[in-house]
Amino acid sequence: MHWHNFLVCSLVIISVSAKNELYSGSKIYNVKLTSLKQQETLSHLKKDDVDFLRYPSFTHNITGRALVPAAQVDWFEEQLNSFGIPVDIQVHDVQEYVSYCLRSQRTYQLGKGRDRINSSSSVSRA
Repeated sequence: MHWHNFLVCSLVIISVSAKNELYSGSKIYNVKLTSLKQQETLSHLKKDDVDFLRYPSFTHNITGRALVPAAQVDWFEEQLNSFGIPVDIQVHDVQEYVSYCLRSQRTYQLGKGRDRINSSSSVSRA
């Protein structure tokens, strides 16, 4: 499960760094399609403001990931509900998540891999 969190964190950092914008209040949604009809109507969810980090597919059983800015969150959730797609928020605040990832990475790099990060975020020598 740790590799999954690392992967999501990496995708978010890359996406956020590439745009160089503030992401306070932005969210990442898991978009799991349960029917072919949902896949066909998915184009309604595409907006310039909504970034799909991974595009969902019903036929290939792929859960998508959508990065939604704070100003579009209500609209996006309404659209998901209207298509019968469950609202599943993976990251509630992208800016906080990226800050956490960067702090964790910096703490880990202090010991260049020789240190162990405890659950309390303190570092101890291995």
